[in-house]
Amino acid sequence: MTQGVYLLMAIVAGACLPLQVGVNSSLARGLENPISAALVSFAVGTMALFAYVLMMRLPIPGFARAAAMPWWIWIGGGFLGAYFVSSAIYLAPRLGATVLFMTIITGQLLFALLLESKGLMGFPERSLSAGRFAGIALMIAGVYLTRRF
Repeated sequence: MTQGVYLLMAIVAGACLPLQVGVNSSLARGLENPISAALVSFAVGTMALFAYVLMMRLPIPGFARAAAMPWWIWIGGGFLGAYFVSSAIYLAPRLGATVLFMTIITGQLLFALLLESKGLMGFPERSLSAGRFAGIALMIAGVYLTRRF
């Protein structure tokens, strides 16, 4: 695939997030609990992934192989995903979609900057620079302006 296709896939994946939060927030209102909505969301997602694995005839991951990996690899992603989905469901009606996602993206960029500055989690090490700090500062200013106006 070309770089353009990858970028388009990333844009579509990004577009899915506010849709997912909107659907999950509606589910939370119906269930009267954001954590219950997150549980339903993860259950449906798990079933969808399982069906995909079966249809594509991919190997079903074995517990022994997962258990041989460091705990933070096979537990961490699930906990982080659960926190993200639950928080987004809870915050969406309180912040609105635009402020919520601008703030989420700012948090992602801040942490990505930290990870890259130290070369952590398999990311290539990239030094901190004035330009990178300026970009983050502009994102923070954007969150402020969007929230205020």
